[in-house]
Amino acid sequence: MTRVVLLALVVLVWSVSPVLKRVVMDHMSSLDDPPHLSPVRTFVVLNSFGCTVVAAVMAVSAQPMLYVKRLSLQAWTVLIVAVVLATLASCLLADLLRTGNPGTTMVFLNAGTNLCTYVVGALFYDKLTWEGMAGVLLIAAGVVLTQGVSKETTQTK
Repeated sequence: MTRVVLLALVVLVWSVSPVLKRVVMDHMSSLDDPPHLSPVRTFVVLNSFGCTVVAAVMAVSAQPMLYVKRLSLQAWTVLIVAVVLATLASCLLADLLRTGNPGTTMVFLNAGTNLCTYVVGALFYDKLTWEGMAGVLLIAAGVVLTQGVSKETTQTK
């Protein structure tokens, strides 16, 4: 039961977060800004700083140095690659949210993430199954249907 509640909380946060990010970037933007400037990088820095502060406060009681000392050179390398990729993804996501509908953007990103995560996870940790592949195909079909609805909505406006 606890796992279900935690999953529901993550889904709730992930559902609201893109819209909140767009609101903040809308406040940071101005019609007078030159076309080559955008608030995306500034937003990513502010967001990352805020996340770092919150995470640091939460980690104090967990004795983080105990875990940091356990990291090998290989683990540090993987960590650095993960940080660079996450920062790049944050910049790209912020730009996508700033320039498009957060709901539609997240539908496509979540579907793509689900597809890739299943395939990579199955290859590294488990095996591909017919049921899993059927789920992947249903997700892909949902994206295609959503894209059709999105085009119809755009054309009628």
